[in-house]
Amino acid sequence: MIAEEFPRDEPVRLSRLVDVLETSMLKRIAHGRPFGVAVLAEGIGLRLPQDELVQAMPDVERDEHGHVRLAELELDRLLARQLKDRFRARGQNVTVEARTSATSCGARRPSRSTSSTPATSATAPSTT
Repeated sequence: MIAEEFPRDEPVRLSRLVDVLETSMLKRIAHGRPFGVAVLAEGIGLRLPQDELVQAMPDVERDEHGHVRLAELELDRLLARQLKDRFRARGQNVTVEARTSATSCGARRPSRSTSSTPATSATAPSTT
């Protein structure tokens, strides 16, 4: 997923990201493919409302302006936990592994001040 997939004039809510991942997982399970990989561009973190980030991760490091540092976000783990919770609430047990990729692609070289984790991926699901 990339930020451009969502309306430009609205923030991207954490619940919306979990909705997209959850429905993708449910669809794959229904089609007999209970496995897969989801990749999220780090830039999606820039579109998340700060109040949601503070509530979901109160101890995350912030910059000198009080904004959550993307390098410290661990969005992959947060989404994996929320996905597991949703499936557990329905009585389903799934395995979701959060992994952070250290590779990026693009036309320009990232500056040294950017995060070393430009994309996150979650391996999902296998029902047990």
